Amino acid sequence: HRFDLYPTLSAPLPISPYLESRAEIGVRDTYYIVQEYGDAQWDESDSQNRLLFDFKAELGTTLMRTFAMSGESMTGLNHQVRPFVEYDFLPEVDQQDLPQFDSVDTVDEKNQLAYGIDNFFDALSGDITDREYGWFKITQSYSFLEDQSDEPFSDVNLDLKWIPVQFLEFWYKTDYDVYDNIF
Repeated sequence: HRFDLYPTLSAPLPISPYLESRAEIGVRDTYYIVQEYGDAQWDESDSQNRLLFDFKAELGTTLMRTFAMSGESMTGLNHQVRPFVEYDFLPEVDQQDLPQFDSVDTVDEKNQLAYGIDNFFDALSGDITDREYGWFKITQSYSFLEDQSDEPFSDVNLDLKWIPVQFLEFWYKTDYDVYDNIF
């Protein structure tokens, strides 16, 4: 049995009227009660606990423009560009004595700076308010961890979504490996 509690506190940081910023801190407590069934054997204590914290800070801004169109289904297109920088920190925690069920049980150490540009598109149609038309996001991160010093840059993540009509979505995600030069 596993009980995972992960409350976070997020707050905006007023820096400038043109910059959006926020800080977030979280505390994660995962408690395990292990029971053996059949031939399975567990060599550790029947109850395990993992307590860790994480910290994030983000800084970004949003630029927006509405483009007029002369179509019947779309009278305009609202485009928002949001460049951002985010810092993530999660200390190293020994997790060797924990059971391994899924990704919740192994949380990797983080000390990285992520950056990217998000593009959001909203379709405007006459009297009806705008609807989501799609997005294009590109992100990458740089790790400050010593074990990743040979290849500190992550893959470049590309995320593209297009919603031409309501209830129809096309979504494409890929990663570009900057060291091997492959998608």
